[in-house]
Formats: sequence, C-alpha cells, structure tokens
Amino acid sequence: MKKRWILGRLLKYCFHNNGLAMGSMILASILLGLLSVLQIWIVGQIVNELGFLSDSRKELILYMIMLLVCLLLWKICFLLIPYVRNNLVSKMKIPMQKDLIESVNKIPVIQQELNETQVKIGRAFDFINNHFETSLISIQVYISSIISVLSISILLACYSWVFPVIAALTAIPIIFIRLKQDKTMHEMYKKQYPNNQLADYYLGALTKKDSLLELMVFQLRSLFLNRYLKLTKDNVQERTQYFIKHACGGGLLEALWLTTGNVLSIGWAIFLLSQTSKFSLGILAIVIRGIATAQDDIIGFAFNSKNIYQATFYGEDFWAMIYKRESEIPQYKYCKVKSIELRHVGFRYPYQQENSLSDINLILHTDETMGIVGENGSGKSTISKILLGIYQPTEGEILVNGHKIEDLSLLYQDVGAVFQDYVNYQLTPRENIRFGSLKEKERKKAIIAAAKKSGAHTFVKDLKKQYDTPIGTLLDNAIHLSGGQWQRLAVARGFYSNGSIMVLDEPNSNLDPKMEAALYEEYKDIMNEKNRIGVLVSHRLGSTRACDRIIVMSQGRIVEEGSFEQLINAHGKYSYMYQTQAKWYAEGY
Repeated sequence: MKKRWILGRLLKYCFHNNGLAMGSMILASILLGLLSVLQIWIVGQIVNELGFLSDSRKELILYMIMLLVCLLLWKICFLLIPYVRNNLVSKMKIPMQKDLIESVNKIPVIQQELNETQVKIGRAFDFINNHFETSLISIQVYISSIISVLSISILLACYSWVFPVIAALTAIPIIFIRLKQDKTMHEMYKKQYPNNQLADYYLGALTKKDSLLELMVFQLRSLFLNRYLKLTKDNVQERTQYFIKHACGGGLLEALWLTTGNVLSIGWAIFLLSQTSKFSLGILAIVIRGIATAQDDIIGFAFNSKNIYQATFYGEDFWAMIYKRESEIPQYKYCKVKSIELRHVGFRYPYQQENSLSDINLILHTDETMGIVGENGSGKSTISKILLGIYQPTEGEILVNGHKIEDLSLLYQDVGAVFQDYVNYQLTPRENIRFGSLKEKERKKAIIAAAKKSGAHTFVKDLKKQYDTPIGTLLDNAIHLSGGQWQRLAVARGFYSNGSIMVLDEPNSNLDPKMEAALYEEYKDIMNEKNRIGVLVSHRLGSTRACDRIIVMSQGRIVEEGSFEQLINAHGKYSYMYQTQAKWYAEGY
C-alpha cells in the first residue's frame, strides 16, 4: 500500500511539473515492452521461412526488414529513455528542493531541533539527490516489464496454455525470494542509517577546520578516526554477511528453479513438435525465447523492488513533508507590535516530562525595556524564543496588541535579535549586517551606523573592499575573521533591524571586556529607543541595570520582578547574585 502511495505521488508530481518529459518516458517504456515481444515473433517467422527452404525469399526479406526496423526502434527507445529520464531529473530537482525547503520552514523550530526530525529531513534530501532517479527507473522498468510479460503470455498461449503457466510457476517463487531479500536488506540499511550519520559526523570533525584545533589539543584525532573506522567496518561486515547469506544462497536456489522450468518448457515444446505439424521450428524458437524473456522480465520486475524499497524508505519522508497541509487559522493582522502579554504560559520540550517554563505571566509595552536573568537552565533563553515567536507555548496564551494569536511566527516580520549562537554568513560584511532587515531597501548609512555602534566598523574599514570584502572561507580571496569580529557583525545585524521588538540574548560571549563595556552603553541607547520593546537576556547582571524592569528566573518560574533598585533593596536572589558577581570582578576574576 505504501509503495503504491509513493509511486502514485511521484507520478502525479512529475506530470504536474513536467508532463511532456514524463509522458515521453512512459510512452517509450511501453514501446520498449511491445518491441521486445515483436522481435521474438519476427525471429520465429524467419526460422520458419528458413525451414521451408522455398525458392521465394520475398517473405523472408520482408521479415528481415521488419526485424531491422524493430531493432532500430527498440534501440531508439532504449537510448531515448535515459535521455528523457536524465532531463526530467535535472529539471525536477530544483522544484523538489524548493518544495522541501518551504515545507521544512513550516515545521516548528522546536520540532526541527529534534534528531528524529533531522534524520527525516536528511532522508528526504537523500531521496531528491540519490533515489529520485532510481524511483523513475523503477517506474520505467515496471511499465516495460508488465507490457512485455503480458504480450509474451498472450503470444505463448496461442501455441499452448502450458508455456505461460510454466513461465509463471518458475518465476513467481523467485519474486518472493527477491522480495524477502530486499526487505531484509533495506531493514538493514534502515538500522544502519543512524550509524552512517554518526560516522559522517566523525569524518566531518576530522576534516573541518572548526574542530581541527580542539581535536589536536586534546589529542582526539586518533579516537575519532578509530570510531569512524569501527562504524564503517561494522556496516561493511554486516552487509557482507547479508550478501553471503541471502544473495549467494538465493542465487543458487533461483538458478536451480529456473533450470527446472526451462527443462520442462523445452521438453513440452519438443513433445508438441513431434505430435503435430502445426508446431514448427519457428514456434519452438518463439517458445524458447519467449519463456526466457518472460522469466527475465518477471525476475527483473522483482529485482526492481529494491529500488521501490529505497523510494519508500527515503521517499515517504519527502512526500509526507511536502504534501502535509496545515489548517488555515485566521490571524489578527497588525502593522506594529505595541504590547505582548504572556498569560499563564508554560513550555515543555518534546520527550521531557517536566516543564521548562511554568505559569509565566508578563506584559511588555512599547518604550519599555526588560532584563531577564537567572542561572543556566532557568528558562531565560526559552522565554526570549517565545517572545520572538520561535517557540510556541505548550500552555497558556499570548496576546499581541491585546489580541490573542495562535501563530507567533507572525512576529518574525517585526523583530530584531542578537543571539549567543549567531550565524557567520560567509559572504560580505554588508550582507551580514543587511540581513538584519530585508523589509526595506538597503540603507547604506544605516549599515555603517550599525557597524559603528557594534564596533565592527573599526576592522571593516581597513579591509580591501571594506563592506564588500568576501569574508570567511567559502568565497575566493575571502578574509578570515576572529570570533569577536564575527560577533560584532552579528550585533550590528541586530542594531540594523527596525523591528518594534529587540531581543538581545547573551550577546557578549566572544567580546573583550573593553568592547563589552562599550556595547553595554550602545545597548542602553538601542533598548531605550522610543517605539520599541527591548529585552536583554544576560547572565551578567550589571548589564541589566539600565533596564526599566528585571525578572529573575529559577527552575522555569519568575521568582523576582522589579527595577534594579527594588531588587537590590529586596536582598533576594538578584541581590545575592549581583553582589557575588561584583565581588568576582573586584577580586580580579
């Protein structure tokens, strides 16, 4: 059932995107099957004509011409199918990748972060890159094999019903043998897939520059290499055992079974030849060749099932993703975020029994800045992701501008952010900053202003092409940047955004103390800009002094809330943490 669903989706999708190429491939496959049978019949007629040894050779010449034309057409179809298929594959990959990426973008971020989702996405891309073409080959083989087998069966039945029966009885058991082998093989591949991913991880760590330094310092290269080799060796050994057990054993059984069928077919044909004059040498040639072809087509039909298993294994994730339709939820439309309210919001990560956030109640207004502090794992970054619309709460409700909304991703169009885990865009400084806001036309002065506020301008102005200099390692003649320089560009990207919400989530991890102090002053200016909601998530409590309000998180709950002065005077958790950090800095830590 699943295989039919997979192939049905494939046919529908291909006809929708490129009906001419798909139709041409199917038509050529049908002709290929018919021409194979026609060749067998023509050869039988030629043998008959040669057997009569008559003076007239007109019919013999006619059959010879027909055979040459048939062979020519068969060869044209045989050459045409791969060309059409390759053309179809090359044209289909781009829309398939586009549809898949768009579908992946609709998956909630929290689901995308799960390893099982990443595995499914990986298999979906594997289907496009490696198994989509084999799926088309399967369709082509199925069509030509079915046409050929049906035509040959009809042709053989004209001489004796025994021949198609023998062909079927000798080939059908082999189909089940092949299906069992293929099922076992692909169960093995499915089981090995996580190990293949882990092996790729070890190989990537051994070859990518981001991990080479640490692997060398901690002397991990031999360990990673040995783990990679062990995983690869185990997979190869398991596959070798499979082929010894199933392929060789099954191959011997197939050979014996086919030989038995051929002996019976030839014996029956010789018997008919001796009993009736209607059964000629030409018919004998047709029977022998026809049974062999029918057996080959039926076995090929079964052997082709391994491609269907691959299409099912990899393709089911692809088709499930792109054909998933989400119900349309009416959304409140707004031009600008003026307030956000969290009412009894809770959040639980998938496969966790306890909430990461519980009963969060907050109201944020324009012209207000809020600091979020707490120990590691207290839930402060999770709150910031909910405010940005990245995570959807599992409990409670969100109100934007006083209206309850179900889909927080609407906030994406009106936010700015600086993350601790920022992205290094291997392009140019201009694009790294420009990506902070694509809603409007590029503002060159604003890009430079954002770079100056973040401190990025100090090194960008000295680059050969300044803001248009290739940076990173991907482009030709690209300039290598330090971690701190990359982070300054990330901060500039956040400053460049014109969103009515600005979230700064631990933005100072790679900055030196001097740059960090300067950025705090810029943060105050940015966060205190009018017509904006500012949120600063930080484990350094000194950076939150300029915030209008501060909340203290502990074990997923808000345990304290107030201004800096109020929290210091309350002598609670915030005051203790602040005094402890102040002591560290005073003592030179």
